[in-house]
Amino acid sequence: MKMKIVPSSGNVFRDLGFSREEAEHLRIRSILMLHVQDIVRGRRLRQIQAAKILGVTQPRVSDLLRGRIDLFSTDTLIDMLTCLGGQVKLVVRKPRKKLKVAFYGAVGVKLLFSLLPSVSISSWWLAV
Repeated sequence: MKMKIVPSSGNVFRDLGFSREEAEHLRIRSILMLHVQDIVRGRRLRQIQAAKILGVTQPRVSDLLRGRIDLFSTDTLIDMLTCLGGQVKLVVRKPRKKLKVAFYGAVGVKLLFSLLPSVSISSWWLAV
């Protein structure tokens, strides 16, 4: 049987068929979860000890250590890292490709900036 090798997109969740947005959320949550797991295991904390530090139940710590990513939000994982003395640094990069957004008339431009108030006009391409 001949195997077909497919190059990775760089995001395992995208490769598994998740939408681009969901894959990015899962990637970020998995990174945060791995850091929480590393700290708990690195300190050799028992689940009950970790639960007290994190302010959760022991079964919740069990879910965390078993990698139940579906049960933890990004906010929860950041809170857990903070409880463990960790710090989270957020790095946002501009897209590699220029984003082209087509709007017709001034209403479209107004809509764009009401949705994205922190974006300057030089950051976006508008086709009017």
